[in-house]
Amino acid sequence: VIAAVIFLRPLSNAQSKTEETTQSKTDESVQAPTERTVSSTIPATVPIKVQLKKDKESRVKALTNEKWASDLEIEITNTSKKPIYYVGLWISLPGVTIGSVEVILAVRYGRIEFVNRETLPTKDDVPIQPNETVTVKIPEGTVRAWEANRAAGRYEQALKLVFDFVHLSFGDGTGIDGTGKPYPNPDTKASNACPDPPNPAFTSFLIFKFPGFIAG
Repeated sequence: VIAAVIFLRPLSNAQSKTEETTQSKTDESVQAPTERTVSSTIPATVPIKVQLKKDKESRVKALTNEKWASDLEIEITNTSKKPIYYVGLWISLPGVTIGSVEVILAVRYGRIEFVNRETLPTKDDVPIQPNETVTVKIPEGTVRAWEANRAAGRYEQALKLVFDFVHLSFGDGTGIDGTGKPYPNPDTKASNACPDPPNPAFTSFLIFKFPGFIAG
């Protein structure tokens, strides 16, 4: 199962000030960016490799391409020695905001139920095998929502794409939490019924719907 949705994340005062300063410097700069940049904050402890699909990379990075979200395909490679049943990622879009909230894309591979450690695979769950690569493509509904809001002038141009890690499950009660640490932690006595808290940077993510806003 592959899915993605559009989320909005409230910006902190520090983030807002930083972006205002950056925007001011950008406005003063003579040379505008020539392509969309792609980077990752995924911890080295997470056993996956994430990258743009090579044959789509140039189109995704082209700032003149308003259909980049439709072209966006992400390859996820399992670099561990165990099957992976769930991967949760966020694609942050720095500088793309509505008021004081930041627009992001949430992408996952596998059933969302795997964020609960007690969830076990069924015959319908297809894992990412060791050294195997799968491709995640943003669903059509999410793409339409992004493009419609862009056309309506609600979103700025996405100059940067940043891959952020959220959760990984091996489907056997073990995995990697949002901080990049393996679970369960042998040093704690916590129940395995619930996953460790997600990356603190993402605890304030909410989905907002209001008149005129098209959500995906």
